[in-house]
Amino acid sequence: MRGLLTPTALLWTSTLLPAAILAWLGWQASTPLVEELQRNARATAERHADAIAQWLTKEVDTAVAAHRQDLPRVATTLAARLPLEPSGRVLRDLEQQSGSALILLRADGTALLPRGPEQPAWRHLAEAPMFVAWLNHSPPIPPPDFTTPLLAVLAACERNDAATFTTAAANWSWPLLIAAAPRSLELLARHAPQRLPAALATGCLYEAAATENGRSWWLRAAGADADELARQQLRVRRERGEPVLTLAATLPGSTRLLALLDAAPLLRRLPPPPDKNDLQLGLAATDILPSRHWHDTTLTTGITTAAGTFACSIDHRGLAMLAANATRQRWLTGLGIALLLASILTGTTLVRRALLRERAARQLRDDFIANVSHELKTPLTSVRMYTSMLARDDLAAQDRNRYGAIAEAEAARLGALVDELLDFAALERGQRRLEPEPVDLAAAAQSIVQVWQPQAQRDGTALHCEVATAAEALVDPTALLRILTNLLQNARRHGRPARDGGPSRVRLLAGPGPRLEVRDNGPGVPAADRERVFLRFERLATNGPGQGLGLALSRELARACAGDLQVDDDGRETIFRLTLPRVTEASA
Repeated sequence: MRGLLTPTALLWTSTLLPAAILAWLGWQASTPLVEELQRNARATAERHADAIAQWLTKEVDTAVAAHRQDLPRVATTLAARLPLEPSGRVLRDLEQQSGSALILLRADGTALLPRGPEQPAWRHLAEAPMFVAWLNHSPPIPPPDFTTPLLAVLAACERNDAATFTTAAANWSWPLLIAAAPRSLELLARHAPQRLPAALATGCLYEAAATENGRSWWLRAAGADADELARQQLRVRRERGEPVLTLAATLPGSTRLLALLDAAPLLRRLPPPPDKNDLQLGLAATDILPSRHWHDTTLTTGITTAAGTFACSIDHRGLAMLAANATRQRWLTGLGIALLLASILTGTTLVRRALLRERAARQLRDDFIANVSHELKTPLTSVRMYTSMLARDDLAAQDRNRYGAIAEAEAARLGALVDELLDFAALERGQRRLEPEPVDLAAAAQSIVQVWQPQAQRDGTALHCEVATAAEALVDPTALLRILTNLLQNARRHGRPARDGGPSRVRLLAGPGPRLEVRDNGPGVPAADRERVFLRFERLATNGPGQGLGLALSRELARACAGDLQVDDDGRETIFRLTLPRVTEASA
């Protein structure tokens, strides 16, 4: 076994080291390639962003040229009319004249006209704490009698009672309804829309504090025409941050007038990306010019035009696919190399195991030949020596008889050894045909005990047969006789002296199972050596003469008959237990 360690280690080293180097080189080589592909993909997206910026700047300049010339006139007119006329009516008239959606912004950027969403204008009133307490009361209770008209209107709106609100709203003035917006106008649009057309004509709907999306609902309920709704939709889109072309003019008091133009027709003519499957374009209006930067797979850049600033985002989905494919290819490469290494290691291990088995088989064969040679040599030497002595003419008759008996015994021993070797060879080659049949174990035990009784009496050994229960087993009768003969011979040979100091005793028991037990009260077999007694040519140091084949052959025969042979010790006797299949089990 030690001789295989060096070549095995060399084989593993010469295989694993190049494979590991190959895996590392493959892994490293893919990184620059992926990085180069990513750089090319990002360069494509950046070139497309530059093309979008150039095209959009040029097209916006063309689209807003006429509106840019008209915006100062609209701003001057608005500044002149606002102090004298209702602001909502002025805004509506100018929008109809210019065709643009207008927004007037304060210096802080909040919407002055149309009025944007603002904080409630009633918290400074004396009854404001009582109104807040009523709003937060749980469970709800009827509203108190507010003397402040605005709070009375707000309380009626909060009750959300359609009949009560409709009756009360008929008596409320428009300035009061505007002050209570947006809740008051929401309820009017739902429960009393017939009052809204008058508010639309006077421009009151543009003076109420609201979001542009909420105001568009009021305009629809008031019956605004398609052009007015389209201008309102531009304000809604600007509120959402969608692309809207915006022109600005400064008015006295640091206010600014914005003119909104529809960018949808322009954006529909944007140049398509070079690869529609990978690049996805997005545009959004913004007040802050963003710097160009990459975030994962998205490029964001700012585009400044005559109509405002736009944030252009280009999502390169091919970058994510490229990274995912590169990662998958790396893992597949690693998996393939791992499987290759596993196959090599498995093959090497199997070859090494086969070599070890072959070496063990060769060693077993050599040991077998050596043992057989030794076992055959001893009786052959004795036979040759005593037969040569028998050939002497001057040999006394008494010695001649003694030498003849010894030569005959050695010849019998030699014949038994040859028979056992032939039986082993026949079993291993499958040439020994066993013919199981029902056998009465009690009768078989009694029969062989009668045969061995004279020999036991000469040795001074008490031999008994005990039958616990009559049982039949399916076994080859010749094999059973051979097994019992070997077991009794082993008990006769190694069952002395008795461990308890008394006479030697051998018992053959037939019992249920079915089983046969050969028990002797000899010295016994140590627990660590009990399996060794079934090895061929294996004899313990305490054993007497013998070839070490009888018990090994007996176990082979027992297992060939679908049974087994085991050795045990109960402290008083050594037990060789033969178990055999039942007749019913075998037939089933």
